[in-house]
Amino acid sequence: MQKNAELSSTNCSVAISKVIKINFMNKEPVKIFRGTYLQCEMVRSLLENAGIESYLKDELLGTIAPWWAEPGGAGAVKLFVNPEDQENATLVVREYENNINS
Repeated sequence: MQKNAELSSTNCSVAISKVIKINFMNKEPVKIFRGTYLQCEMVRSLLENAGIESYLKDELLGTIAPWWAEPGGAGAVKLFVNPEDQENATLVVREYENNINS
């Protein structure tokens, strides 16, 4: 039963990745941030406010069983953007991290 759940989650992630590639004009999305679900949602909201399209990966599996999504379970949820938006998205992420750390 557990193996079926892993396959199902993997197939879902692959299907979502294929749809996102179509939206990104068949370019490979770039991982811009990783963290908890709440951290990623906050950054995604900031990116959206900046006019940058993004999507989360492993938001369910990374929350329920983070050690399956990422070794050690740290930063299990990932945030991806279009390669053309990478520079601007990096600035948004840096600003978020600076505000969190200060």
